[in-house]
Amino acid sequence: MDKVKLWNSLTDATGENGDYEALSYIYDQINDEISQNKDKTKKRMRIVIACSDGRYVGQDSVNMPKLAAKLQEETGTIVVGMGMTNTANSVPVVMHNPPHSYGDMVENISHLPGKVAKHIIGNAIKLFPEKSRENSERLIKETIAKFEEIK
Repeated sequence: MDKVKLWNSLTDATGENGDYEALSYIYDQINDEISQNKDKTKKRMRIVIACSDGRYVGQDSVNMPKLAAKLQEETGTIVVGMGMTNTANSVPVVMHNPPHSYGDMVENISHLPGKVAKHIIGNAIKLFPEKSRENSERLIKETIAKFEEIK
């Protein structure tokens, strides 16, 4: 159902690649989820992997970093822009908007799972209690290093 809503929302796209509309849809979903959460004190880490096979042009080059910043500031969501193939080589640059978002390149689709895992693990370790992080530091560094080998 969500996929149908997303595709229907893209029918009015302005001829750009639709990434802004897709990320806006995700933003609305996250805000709806937050508003329905009964326990407002419970925090949740959210990571959005925004994959694109094209570069951001026109207004999207301005809107995407702004929307990523809005997601991070208002909901704590981490946005990672994944440029898919060399044709999307500007996606990481546009999404690299620290501390709100950052980007990465995937030159080959078979590298996508490793790249996604690298970013999820790299952010998830922030949730570990300090003592667990210290005790697991070597293992975490070795695991992340394996993912960093993926180009």
